[in-house]
Amino acid sequence: ELYDLDTGDDLGSVGGSDAHPWTFVRVTDPNDPNTADGNTDVIIFCTGKGGPYVWDGTSLYTPTGWADAVDASWCSLVNGTVWFGGFPTQPQTVLGTGDGITASMESLPGYNVFVMSQPVTGLCAYGTGASAALVIGMNRGLSVLYGTGPDNYVLQDVPSDDGVLAGRTMVYNNGVIFFLGRQAVYAFNGQSPPIRISDKVEPWILNDGYVGGYPMDGDRS
Repeated sequence: ELYDLDTGDDLGSVGGSDAHPWTFVRVTDPNDPNTADGNTDVIIFCTGKGGPYVWDGTSLYTPTGWADAVDASWCSLVNGTVWFGGFPTQPQTVLGTGDGITASMESLPGYNVFVMSQPVTGLCAYGTGASAALVIGMNRGLSVLYGTGPDNYVLQDVPSDDGVLAGRTMVYNNGVIFFLGRQAVYAFNGQSPPIRISDKVEPWILNDGYVGGYPMDGDRS
């Protein structure tokens, strides 16, 4: 459930009782249907169940143009586009919204559809301004999407023996993305292969069925 912190009012459900811990972004939506001029700040939530959900200060809703992004686990904001990933029925797909100018932000234009070589396990924005990029975590390796639109998109694969095991561990700080893999914690500078910065991660922490050890209960994503 989503609640108003000041009043305690229940604003609505964002995925129900079996939703994952949410990821969210804040963005200006030029196409909000509940605002007179269609231009307002919104918060977009992804919970892995239903959605993606938009809260615009008065209404909690899912845009009809986002039907293909249902059950998204991840969202990230890069250069005015909100990107979604982590779909149970299309695990290798990343979908992006319109920028609100060329196409409505409440749509998913075909030029913002990318299919990765591996299942997507996390999304994270890298950098700021026009030089920002979308880093896509996968079971093995990473991909980086540079550019501000279809005229200058460049998708670069970054090979690695390991990948992003838990999408919520992808954190950007001062030019580096940190994330948890199956073998270690890694640092990624946006270009070179990720550098291992930790000792071995014990299998029982990861709850990884591919390696031995006593698994913990619960979802490690």
